[in-house]
Formats: sequence, structure tokens, C-alpha cells
Amino acid sequence: MGNSSSENSQNSSFEDDRFTPETEFTPASFIPTSSGNWHTVGLAVTRRSNYVQQVGYMKCAKIKDPPTIKEIYFDCPNCKVKLFDGGLCKKVYCECGKTYERNDEDEIFESEGNRQRDFRDLFREINNVPSVTYIPELVSISFGLFREGAPAEFMIGGRANFPTIFTYYLAPFFTARLRCLGIGEYFSYGETKFKVLGSFPSFGIITESTVIYCSEILTENPINRVQILPTVFSTLSHDISGEITSILKYKHLHTGEYLFINSNEYIVTASQPTDGVIDPRTQFYYEGDPLEPIQTVNMIPYLEDLTFYYQALSRSHLIEEILCDFILPWAQGFRRVISKNQIITIDGIGFLINNCWPERGIIVDETLIIFDGSMARRYSSDPPQIMFSGGNIYVRRTQMSEDPMVVLARHLLSMQQAMGQMGAPELNGAADENIQSLPTHIMQTLPQDPEAAKCMVCLCGYEIGEEVRTLPCFHMFHVRCVDEWLRRSALCPLCKTSIDTN
Repeated sequence: MGNSSSENSQNSSFEDDRFTPETEFTPASFIPTSSGNWHTVGLAVTRRSNYVQQVGYMKCAKIKDPPTIKEIYFDCPNCKVKLFDGGLCKKVYCECGKTYERNDEDEIFESEGNRQRDFRDLFREINNVPSVTYIPELVSISFGLFREGAPAEFMIGGRANFPTIFTYYLAPFFTARLRCLGIGEYFSYGETKFKVLGSFPSFGIITESTVIYCSEILTENPINRVQILPTVFSTLSHDISGEITSILKYKHLHTGEYLFINSNEYIVTASQPTDGVIDPRTQFYYEGDPLEPIQTVNMIPYLEDLTFYYQALSRSHLIEEILCDFILPWAQGFRRVISKNQIITIDGIGFLINNCWPERGIIVDETLIIFDGSMARRYSSDPPQIMFSGGNIYVRRTQMSEDPMVVLARHLLSMQQAMGQMGAPELNGAADENIQSLPTHIMQTLPQDPEAAKCMVCLCGYEIGEEVRTLPCFHMFHVRCVDEWLRRSALCPLCKTSIDTN
């Protein structure tokens, strides 16, 4: 059996060396459901990695059941013309001069005819009306959650608590009836408000096949300064604040949003703060050349930001996970303004824009995104030294950024030597069944105490979604770190209490 296993391992490594994984994708070609395993959890169907050996934090989900009510149009009670409300139950203005609204029980009633007067009217009026009869099914859609009016438990560490939001708001909302949404549309569920930040295609219906994301926190506070640049050559002058303010009064803006002003197309390239509501004091700046679509971009994650689970993957599996779990969901359905050598953050992971053409522009659905498994280093002036041996990635680290598992092994060795010099008995590891019997859980909130917020074995901070194990003494550590420790010593790394102690 041993020889057979060794031969199989060698064959596997040889095949993995020769295997060239697909490293180039466009956001338009990405099918979120094509990677990972999708499992039903309550009202959600959510993705779990095929390779990352942890119970992942829910980052995206689909509704489990198809929408109950399918109708996204209703007949005007006055003139019988079909009116589109997209299933959002918002005010619709008919050509006959009447304004109607229907509720989730399909009751239609006449509403006030005044158009938008303040920010809250965005959630009462339809902002996107289809110009064609065919409305496509959305592949993916990403929402932002407005802080104001949202329960405190909907936010964790400055980001939206997706599992809670999806379970109690998004799943019931999109299961109750068919909804049609597009980029820039607003909707509310009770007092909680949402905005569509990205979708692919840019407009369509949400079904049980649509993958839903929601991680960004938005605000209703005024936005002070906004820089916009045209995507095509524009005839507007540099002093356009007054004109834009009157057109977009009380609308919410965020970096990367498209604006259509007098038939010209613009994109918000920067703002202070990063999002907010336009008011009469908002200043607009129009400086710089028109932005072109990015043709190709090479993105590299920072090694220090990746958890052990990703670092341990084979090259082909790493490429699949980084592309499908981070880069492509970040790019699909959005308009991202990037430039060469820029550092961006996706779900807590830093990525270096290693190269792109042109060197500044907008990532669109047709942009070719390249990731070949390379990684960057934050704290070294030298280029990353990366080797692919067999199926695994081996990184030559400097002393400043040493592998935490190497630190752990050295710590255990020095501890054994010190105890031996003191005449203490030799350290004995715990049995695997005893280790596996200890409770684990997924980090969904981070401790406020800085010391409690990091694993004291590897000295790395915890991240949302990581699996941790709690010992009988109530000290908590990364599962991988403490399991390796306990195989060599049955004592808690901090207080030295044996896990076998009752």
C-alpha cells in the first residue's frame, strides 16, 4: 500500500506540474455557480470552497425557492396601459397623468403625483424602466446597505453582515415576488434601505439562479467633493457644479458610479467621503483626460493577507479560488477605475495592479483579467520568490515575514529543550480524537481586545470567516495552528493547562 500511495503521489505531482490552469477570464464570462459546492443553509443556497478546508463565511448566496409572484407589470386602472414597477412596489407615473402604486398583495392604489423632492423619494419611485420587452435574468447582483435605519447586528467591523441580512431581509424580499433591478436602483425592506452597486447584466430579474452579494455599507450623509471624468470626450466646461447639482439633487453617489448628463457619460473617479448624498453644497471637479476601458489587467494578491488555507493550495486550485472568490465577483457588473501599481482591497485581501493596459482606465465586463498564481510581498523591497514544486506553492520568506508554522515549530522545540533542562517530563501530544472533540466555531465578529483578536500561536489577527477552536481553559486559536500544537503538546499554548484536565 505504501509503495502504491507513493507512486500515486508522484504521478499526481507530475501531472500537476504539467497541468496549466486557465489564468485569463473576463467578468462577462464568469459564472459564479460554476465553482465550489453550493449547499442549502436555511433560506440560502451558498457557496463552499472545494479546496479551502474550512467552513467559509457566507459571502454570497442564491434564494432557495423561486419567486412566488411573477408579475412585474400591472394595468393602469385609468387607461389600461401596462405599467412597469419591476415588482418593487414603487410609484409609477402613467402617460394619462395618474400616479399609481401597488403593494406586495397586488392591491393598486392612486398615489401622489409629485416627483422626487428628497433622498427618501428614491426608494418610492422607479428609477430604471426597460426600453425593451425582453428582460434578462441576472447572473449576479451586488447591493450596498445604508447604515441609517439598519439594525446594529447588520454591520460587523465596518462591513455588512451578509448572512444575517440575507436570511432576514434579502431572501424573504426576493422570494415573495419576482423583482427587476438595475445598477443604481434603490429599494427598501421595512426601514432598511439598499442600493444596487453592480449587476450583470446591468438590468434584469432576480431568480433562484442569481448570485447575490451585499458587503458595502453606505451613508445618507452629504457628499462634499466629487471628481468625475468622461468616458467619451465631453463638451461641458470645468465649472459644472451648479448644473450637475440641479440634475442630480438628493441622489446618492459612490466611487465608480456612472452619471449621464446631457447625453454625456461620466464616471465618479473619487469622492470625499467615498459615498454620500448630493446637496446644494456638493462641489464637482472635472479635470483629466477621458477614461478608456481597460483591455488587460494583471492582479496579484499580497501573500501576507492570505490565510493559511489559501497558501497551502496547489497552484491550479489557488488560481481558481482567488479568481472565483475575490477578483471576478469584485469586477463583474461594476465599473472599477484602476491604474498601474495601484493597491486595491477585496474582502480584506490586498491586490497589486501589477500591470494593465492602458495604464489607467475602467475595468468593464470585457476586460481580460490575468492571475497566474504569483503573489506580492508588502514588507520586502525584493520581488516575491515563489516556486511551484509538485502541486504546492513554496515561498522563500525573509525573517521579517516568516511562515507562522515555522515559528510554531521553533517555539515548540525551544519549549521542549527548556523543559528538558529544568528536568520537566517530555512533552506528549494529544490524541487526534481528543483534539477533534474540542469545539470550533466561525469568527463572525472580532474581539475588541487587541490581544484576544489574534491567534497567540501564529500571532496573526483573526479574520471574519476563519474557523477557530476553543480549549477547555477557554483560550481560542486558529484551528490549524492549535491542532498542530496539540499534536506535539497537550498543553494550552498560553496557560499550559492540559486539554485532558477535567
